Amino acid sequence: MKKLIAIIAILALATTAFATESLPSETVGFVKIDADVGYTPFGLPFTFYDATHAQTMTLDNIIGAQFTGGAAPFLSDQIIDINTGNYGWYNTGASAWAGMTSYTANHPNYAYVLVGHPNVDMYLAGQVDQSTINFGTMAVGYNPIGIREAGDVIISDLDLVSSGFTGGAAPFLSDQLIDINTGNYAWYSTGTSTWQGMANITIGHAYYIYVLSGHTPFDWTYNPTGAKASKSTGDIIKVKVNKR
Repeated sequence: MKKLIAIIAILALATTAFATESLPSETVGFVKIDADVGYTPFGLPFTFYDATHAQTMTLDNIIGAQFTGGAAPFLSDQIIDINTGNYGWYNTGASAWAGMTSYTANHPNYAYVLVGHPNVDMYLAGQVDQSTINFGTMAVGYNPIGIREAGDVIISDLDLVSSGFTGGAAPFLSDQLIDINTGNYAWYSTGTSTWQGMANITIGHAYYIYVLSGHTPFDWTYNPTGAKASKSTGDIIKVKVNKR
């Protein structure tokens, strides 16, 4: 409950800061990630801010002391970048994250909770950001990605095919979008010109873009405002803030 109160306080600060802006209204909110003992994949659905309303990617500002720390890395829960293998751990002596201290945009992560440590309800609070996302080159093989979307989005709205995603006549002949959390996947049927399998992405989940051997790598650019994006779900509370 204390964590939830802290998140609500962050949102209150964010709404106050947003209200002083002169641009169109923004949407802020939070999502809860259930991090059980072991590895829980997750993506970052928001743009994040510190207490001064400056954009931040630091673990200290985004998740703070929500996990059980320790005096050394092997005694602490960890946040692990799936792309690089780099990890951060919460140093209880310094009351701060050590090692990997900042997230990397569009990278998915694991929350690693040690055996014997309590499960964590990790709250991520920030601003919904609908600016265009350039994920870079999707190479042959598995490309881990975190999609900055604050709601469920239909796969056909992710601009994958228009970016160069290669489909096929069957799942094993097509590139795939794979949900790391569930193992579900979507593939593009060239016979019907439709997406098959998994229907949408899920807020807070982590993903692979799997490019088949022999297929062409592609640069993926996604424009959330050009699609039916950022649908709210039961896991996110959105606060609409009207600008002055």
